[in-house]
Amino acid sequence: KEEAEREAAVDEILKFFADRETTLNHGRHIDIRQLENHLLGFLRVIALEDEPEMQDAVLSVHHCLMLTFSTTRAIKVVENHLGLAQMTHLPPVARPSGA
Repeated sequence: KEEAEREAAVDEILKFFADRETTLNHGRHIDIRQLENHLLGFLRVIALEDEPEMQDAVLSVHHCLMLTFSTTRAIKVVENHLGLAQMTHLPPVARPSGA
């Protein structure tokens, strides 16, 4: 029974995050109230503001990525727990000769 309940919870979580009306794109903000309303009973939702150390860590990563994206041609960054990273860049812009 517990396994079936876990699978049902996972299905509800996936359905919420895969719903185009909810997420639309990667840049769409999902408010904590939305998470609490839709995922209550499936996930424990904690506000970053209630966890200062976690908030500092998350904002540090966010700011590093925003700086990387705004100053390079990087469009995707993936890093694992070992510190190994893969970055995807836009191709170079072809410039007409003589320019």
